[in-house]
Amino acid sequence: MQAIVQDNYGPGKGLELREIERPSIGEHEVLVRVRAAGVNPADWAVMSGLPYIARPVYGLRRPKIGVRGTDVAGLVAAAERTGLVVTVEEHSVIGGLGGAVAECLSEHRPTRVHRIGIADHYTESASDQELLEMVGLSAERVADRVRDLLAGETRVTRRQ
Repeated sequence: MQAIVQDNYGPGKGLELREIERPSIGEHEVLVRVRAAGVNPADWAVMSGLPYIARPVYGLRRPKIGVRGTDVAGLVAAAERTGLVVTVEEHSVIGGLGGAVAECLSEHRPTRVHRIGIADHYTESASDQELLEMVGLSAERVADRVRDLLAGETRVTRRQ
């Protein structure tokens, strides 16, 4: 596969299109076939190596991960087999990742998309785990909803 790669910190002229190995997919990961990638301020910061305090995370002398492009508009390769994409967001589903994924898929590979996230309302104050439970985003509740979707059930879960 091809990717834009950066071997050293510095300006954009250090970017190069080259063949790279296809990434391996972990148990809880998906492979995204990228149709377009954007470079945002976070990518620029990693590209430049600034601020220096972030280098222990991104690589002291050179980037640990050389492929740029945090924002991707792509197709989840598994969607071609399953016909279902589920997005999970810890914020409102309105204008979020799920909408971007649905938009991209509608143009390139029409696929059923189910967005899991916070309905259009304000949440209460609580610990992170309590908030996730309140809005139906705990790991257990998300897993239950995905199992229901795979079994053919569709249900809209609003704030409990």
